[in-house]
Amino acid sequence: MDHGGHAEPNESRLLGSPGCGFHREPAEGIRHPGGQAGYRLSGSQRQRLSLARAILRDSELLIRDDDTSASDSQSERLVQEAIERCERNHTVLVIAHRLSTIAAAEQILVLDHGRVVERGSHARLLTKGGLHANLWQHQTHTHNNRPTPDDLMPFDSSSRILITGGTGSFGKAFIAETLRRFPDIQRLVIYSRDELKQWELQQLYPPNQYPQLRLFLGDVRDSGRLVRALEGIDTVVHAAALKQVPAAEYNPIEFIKTNVLGAENLVQACLDTGVKRVVALSTDKAAAPINLYGATKLCSDKLFIAANNIIGNRDLRFSVVRYGNVMGSRGSVIPFFLEKAKNGVLPITDPAMTRFNILLSEGVGMVLWALEHALGGELFVPKIPSYRITDLAEAIGPSCEKPITGIRPGEKIHEEMITASDSFTTIDLGVYYAILPSDGRVQQRYQEAGITSTAVPSGFAYNSGSNPEFLTVDQLRTFIREHVDPAFVPA
Repeated sequence: MDHGGHAEPNESRLLGSPGCGFHREPAEGIRHPGGQAGYRLSGSQRQRLSLARAILRDSELLIRDDDTSASDSQSERLVQEAIERCERNHTVLVIAHRLSTIAAAEQILVLDHGRVVERGSHARLLTKGGLHANLWQHQTHTHNNRPTPDDLMPFDSSSRILITGGTGSFGKAFIAETLRRFPDIQRLVIYSRDELKQWELQQLYPPNQYPQLRLFLGDVRDSGRLVRALEGIDTVVHAAALKQVPAAEYNPIEFIKTNVLGAENLVQACLDTGVKRVVALSTDKAAAPINLYGATKLCSDKLFIAANNIIGNRDLRFSVVRYGNVMGSRGSVIPFFLEKAKNGVLPITDPAMTRFNILLSEGVGMVLWALEHALGGELFVPKIPSYRITDLAEAIGPSCEKPITGIRPGEKIHEEMITASDSFTTIDLGVYYAILPSDGRVQQRYQEAGITSTAVPSGFAYNSGSNPEFLTVDQLRTFIREHVDPAFVPA
């Protein structure tokens, strides 16, 4: 990596510990500051920390490794040692799982098993006590080797993005990932109605450090405000929704106003303001809905998909992504069980119940993938594992009482994401499924674009109960520690 004239690394100068297993290979996902293709560093996942000194004027590349049992002080000493040996303005590569060991440097790339997961100065990476580390937990375990955000390039320095509902769990992760990957992005607008949450977000992203970030108070129910917010925007991610199932049953018209009429307001505003790409977030509860929340999201999905019929000559595409429970998100079962375990009781609605599981980073990655690859009109569904509610209870509170309380109104035993009725228009893209409109036009565009896909069998259904992949108790505990509570100990 070269901040001035570009020079390729000399492979004969590559050094390393015996058995390190590092090698270099072309990798489109890693770029030199000047824009040239970079190199992927890959090695054993057991290594805790590796150090690399970037390209110097003589094209020397140094790789050093320490043992997996090294203490933080040893790691920090090795990092500091590498940095001190580098000339000013040269890049330091740090391959590690933790940001806290990184000392000062002009430019740092943090890699996790060969993928860039952070980029910038030491001060930027650790802003506000480890901002990126807190809001974006880099994944050392993912499901089925799906694309990660670092594999995707949907934005550049000219992109102007708006996310509705941007102060929720997904929104904050999307913001952190977008600013991490694309720090020079022109504009990122957070459109939401909660001024307190916007204020809290501003404390994490001070305007003088993040001038590209704009906080815009507004409600998707307000069509005029949406039009104003979308001026000059080219990409929209729609995450705003009312989501609590019991609240929807008690306050149905409020959910209809936000989830259905709000979606239509956004569609019309995008048509009128020059937006080019729209991805809306859906839910498993929209598949064969049995509660009002799911019904409103099904209506929302239909509005976004049908919007492709009225785009005319506009360069505009609407698509939807649908997934199940985000691990550790507000109001989901895992934080609920973690809190209940403190009292020694984990209420189980039905012992046969299962749920899909997706990591927050995977949800963000799926949206970025859709923004980059969607042709318009698709409803994308991820291939993710399930867990049994009894296994989750065992993982969190093996010694807790587990009374059976019965399912709540509007709750399903198994989550569904693709119904048998959807199978006739569903294709398998390898990493995701896509439910397409029944008129055949999107299928034809896929064929014309040469995109490889396979039609699923007639009658195919995708639900959490019949899913072939289930998380074990041990896997659940690992994911909880990595993505929900690092201090988690089974009760």
